[in-house]
Amino acid sequence: MLRAAATFSLISATKYSWYSNCEAVDNRGREIRNAGKADATFEKFQSLTQKNIYNTTTHVNLVGFLHDSCDALINNRYVGSNGSHARLIQGPKGIGKSFVLETFAEYCTQVYPNVLPVYLTFNDMRFKGDQLSQNTILEIIFDKMKKEGYRVEDHAKPREISHILKENNKYCLVLVDELDQLYRVTDSLAQIGHWHLGDLLFLGNQREGRIVVLLCGSSASCPLLVTCHADEKEFPLQRGAPHLNGTKYRTKRLPTEPFIYLETLSRLMSSSKDAVVDVKLARLIAFAVGMNARLIGSFVNELQHENSNEDIYGMWKAKEHESGLKMVKSESYSLYHELMEKFYQKNKVLINSLMENDELSVPKIMEIDWERRFQPLTQADVVDIWEKLLLSTGKASGSQHETLQHYLFELCDRDQLTFVGIKDGLPEILYPMNLSQVVLERRHPPWYNSFINIFNQKVKDLFNNVIDELPGVIVEKACDKLPQFKK
Repeated sequence: MLRAAATFSLISATKYSWYSNCEAVDNRGREIRNAGKADATFEKFQSLTQKNIYNTTTHVNLVGFLHDSCDALINNRYVGSNGSHARLIQGPKGIGKSFVLETFAEYCTQVYPNVLPVYLTFNDMRFKGDQLSQNTILEIIFDKMKKEGYRVEDHAKPREISHILKENNKYCLVLVDELDQLYRVTDSLAQIGHWHLGDLLFLGNQREGRIVVLLCGSSASCPLLVTCHADEKEFPLQRGAPHLNGTKYRTKRLPTEPFIYLETLSRLMSSSKDAVVDVKLARLIAFAVGMNARLIGSFVNELQHENSNEDIYGMWKAKEHESGLKMVKSESYSLYHELMEKFYQKNKVLINSLMENDELSVPKIMEIDWERRFQPLTQADVVDIWEKLLLSTGKASGSQHETLQHYLFELCDRDQLTFVGIKDGLPEILYPMNLSQVVLERRHPPWYNSFINIFNQKVKDLFNNVIDELPGVIVEKACDKLPQFKK
């Protein structure tokens, strides 16, 4: 991430005004973005941590959800509840889930002194020495209780956990990250993997109101994992695994922002609300990459390398986009190409306006406000495409709603699509990850290489102007595993 703070405003020739309609909704359709309570909660937490918890839809939504969970916990609103304290958080890779969860766990007690936070991640379980490869979830929780001074007997039984918390006037927030990685373990780790799932089943069935357990994962199959209905080849631990019960671990899908929200780049480049980025540079980055924080970090990483001859656009295209498509099922792949064709047809006039002498023009990408003129797909558009696709394959459409839902979310989680809002389980408004997918995915035109060369050079020039004027600009570890770089 670029940490530009007020720096970009010093050099920005054009200040980009924020969209007043930058809304996001959770899976129940409630508006989260611009809600006073959510913003106030976010600002308080951001001020407390003094870390790069960014003012993006995803981060505001997740921080607000974590605070709401803790607030309900300490006010005993989970007492006697049947599973409302156990949720599954799901969203694409690279949007900052792990960073927010880990940071919230670190600072939780400063806001909620009576809450014991426990953050666990299965990301490193396959490595020798990782605590989750040697100890069960409940053993780790009991061990942390001991370190906090709670009286815990050796070999304490699972049912004692709520009693111990009540005895100490405490509550427990359990954050379990990278759930999908747990289901991928095999062989020697299978037994302890099943024990972990047994612990999660136990925690999900608690009614004493002393514990909240939130699972988090990136795979579109996460909702199927908790009911053991995902692909066993990809997730072999399902065989013989306990059923976590999807009615308890109900899914909350995190919202993400589409590529047209250029102000998101400013938020990703700084934790400051007032930071802005030169709109021409923002349009070029959004055109090629979209708004995924990890992809932007990879993109900027290449720009940071002095004297790099790397094909920036081509690098991203090959490593991120094409590799993501190769990982989806054939049916999702077919749906993807039908969606891209529909995007193209709805935006044909706009795309033609970005052309000059029958070639895509880098200057026009920088100058034309395509982010305001782009037409996304509505839910009706998507359903119509799906119905026609089913008819072409001779399949009945009536019972295929959940299949369409899964394919769409799989494409979102592979960094191919983004959406705004969910209605009846399907995205309300659908976007490609970036505009280049729509313009260039359909063909490899003869002018492709010359366009890429001009594009790469222009992005480097604009970025180098920033670096030259502001040598302190840093690419920071802002979410997940982004490396640090400095000019």
